[in-house]
Amino acid sequence: QEMSWFEDAVFVGDSRTAGLRLYSGIKGADFLDYTGLSIYGVMKEKKVIRDGEEKISVLQALEKRQYGKVYISLGVNELGYFDPEGYAETYGQFIDKVRELQPDADIYAQELIPVNTQQCTEHKQADYVNNEGVANYNAALTKLCTDKEIYFVKVSEAIVDETGEPPAELTADGVHFQKQGYVQWR
Repeated sequence: QEMSWFEDAVFVGDSRTAGLRLYSGIKGADFLDYTGLSIYGVMKEKKVIRDGEEKISVLQALEKRQYGKVYISLGVNELGYFDPEGYAETYGQFIDKVRELQPDADIYAQELIPVNTQQCTEHKQADYVNNEGVANYNAALTKLCTDKEIYFVKVSEAIVDETGEPPAELTADGVHFQKQGYVQWR
């Protein structure tokens, strides 16, 4: 029952979305994910999605099939720009493009899930990958979703504990998750 929901869905995202594809148990959906992908890379049409023998851009991939649901999870790789407004502006351009390519699809922007600060330190994640940045980007994304009238999915409600961070045992390196984290995300 739950899996039939995803049969007309596509997930667009970075390495966290790759983890969702590999470990969440989601069946039937398409995934357009690439490690290191950013909203800027998507809009610059970086060719990162394998299509047979060649690579195409996310936008080219979205031209190939119609979906009922488009889930977007991008933002962690953008934190180093310290520019929530630029992020939201570019994300908005992507939403417009998705609407053009997928006129019948509902669009779901997934919030940036907070990181586990201690694990990030232990695994030497970049300093800018922190929950202050996550909160700033989520604030910009929330406003964008209201302006564009798309869904904002509060993924962290399924993953974070009372500290506001994912518990250490759910994360692999502070940013990415163990299998159980991806299952809870689903």
